[in-house]
Formats: sequence, structure tokens, C-alpha cells
Amino acid sequence: TSHDMAAAAANAVRNRLRRPRSAATELGVTTAALWRESAAASADAGPSEHLRACARQPPIGTPAASSSYRRAVGQSKRPALAMSAPTQQIRFARSHDGVRLAYAASGRGHPLIKAATWLSHLEHDWDSPVWRHLLQDLSLRWQLVRYDERGCGLSDWEVPELTFDSWVRDLETVVDAIGAERFALLGISQGASIAIAYAVKHPERVTHLVLHGSYARGRLVRSSTPQQREEAEMMARLAEIGWGKADPSFRQFFTTQFIPGGTPEQHQWFNELERISTSPRNAADFMRAFDLIDVTALLERVRCPTLVMHSTRDARVPHDEGRLIATR
Repeated sequence: TSHDMAAAAANAVRNRLRRPRSAATELGVTTAALWRESAAASADAGPSEHLRACARQPPIGTPAASSSYRRAVGQSKRPALAMSAPTQQIRFARSHDGVRLAYAASGRGHPLIKAATWLSHLEHDWDSPVWRHLLQDLSLRWQLVRYDERGCGLSDWEVPELTFDSWVRDLETVVDAIGAERFALLGISQGASIAIAYAVKHPERVTHLVLHGSYARGRLVRSSTPQQREEAEMMARLAEIGWGKADPSFRQFFTTQFIPGGTPEQHQWFNELERISTSPRNAADFMRAFDLIDVTALLERVRCPTLVMHSTRDARVPHDEGRLIATR
């Protein structure tokens, strides 16, 4: 069966951080083939020594894999935590160019910061049938910090620029706002490229990197044929025309790509998320900017232990893009 993209991201991160044995069997995610870790913890080791090819890692579920996982993620067996419904607190910070960014913190413990992706809304996501289980589960074990990307959700929609550099600087703003010295960094979809760039720029602050459904090359970087360019522009134009309409039929096209196996409830929720999370113009501008992302030159400079996961049937980002990140 096809996998709901958001549920795949949620369960993969949750189960892989908590139970490395179950991620592959429950999700159909080729975690074993996409696993890499730091080869040494010392800061003086060369970057190439820190990233071993995922194919050389032991299979998930073996004692060697469990030991390897504990070394990479830095988690030993934890005592059972009292289960109580977590809550989030939303605050605001000003980025380098005056854009107001909304961020939320929930839970306690070692900070886990999620690099922003578009199609987010801090309040709407918290109780959603797509993200709720991930957000609440992670908040029971870590201090989870999320923020709405500029142009999205509770952050300012009217912004001077939607560029890769501005997204990295926005992450820096949120990190400084919460006062985190060292933290784990989670990147999903295009948020992974932002997380990679931040980890390279600030290696002293990122303890671990977790990437899911990620890509280092945007659509027009990995394939720039005339047909691909036409398709990319067609999708941007489709967003400009139909994103803000009450009729969800335009947005349903994107929803079925993000959540191909979603329930009717999840599809209805995601259609509404698209409408309330950003404007039609911003949606088109986001797509055009995403298409040009390229952080391939940074991959070998990542020094922290890194976990890369990718759903085999991802309809938005080819599985080979996750493998490319894992093997660099």
C-alpha cells in the first residue's frame, strides 16, 4: 500500500529515535540502506571520515545496528516517563530583515529543533490528524521547537524575500531566541537542506541531524530538461490560480501528492492547511525557490551523526535523492 507522506515522516522519526528495530518493518522505509553515522567524534577528524556509506551499516534489528544507533543518536535506555498531554507555547521573534517569525516550544529535555517547511501553521498542526502523533510523542521526550517559515502560518506573509539564505538565517534567529547552545536538528522535505546548511555553518551547536524525505537538489537542479521546466512552472501557475479558492479541487492535486494514501479526514485537513497556511502568490514563489535548491557541495562537510530516512514511494521527492544524501 502507498504511504501517507506526513505519516511516514512522523512515524519514521518517532520510531527510529525510540525503537530502531521497528522503523523499516512498519513503514516500508529503507532505513538500513539510508543509514549513516559519524565515523569519529573527534573534531579534528576530516569530514570524509565522518560519513560512512549507508550500505556498509548493519541491518536494522541486529545487535550491531542497535549499538550503532545508540552511538549515533546518543540515546541510552531511558526510564519510563509519566505520560501527560503536552502543551505548546507560541512566541515571536524578529529575523534579520524585520520579518516576524512565530515559533512554538513544547515538552522538556534536550532540545530538538525542526527546521521549517512550508505548509505549516503552528496552531493548526498541533491538533491535526497528520502531525499530532509526531508532535506530541516527541514533546514527551524532548523539548521540541518548531516555527512557521516566513510567508507561512503565524509568521509574516508579506516578506521582502523568500530565498534559501533567508531561510537559514531565520533558523539562526529561532535558535538564538530560545537560547539553545547545543541541540538536535530535524529536517523534513526542503527543511532538510536548510538543516544541512545550518549544521555546516554551526557545527559546534548541532549534536545530531535527522533527515526525512529530504533532497539536496531541487527539481530543476537534478533535472532541467525543457519538459521538467515546463512541469515545474505549470505547478507554480496552478498554485497562483487555485490556491486561495474556496473550491479545494486545485489544492487536492497537491494533497494527493503529499498524502497519497491519506484518509478522507487527512485529505480534508490538508486541503484546509494549504488554504490557511500561505497565500497563492507565496505558494508559487516557494515552489520556484525550492526548485533551485542545491546543497550537494555541503554534504561532505556535515560532521555530526546523521540519520537519513526516505519513503520508497515518495511522490514528491524521488527516493534516490535521499540515497544521494546518505552516501555523500
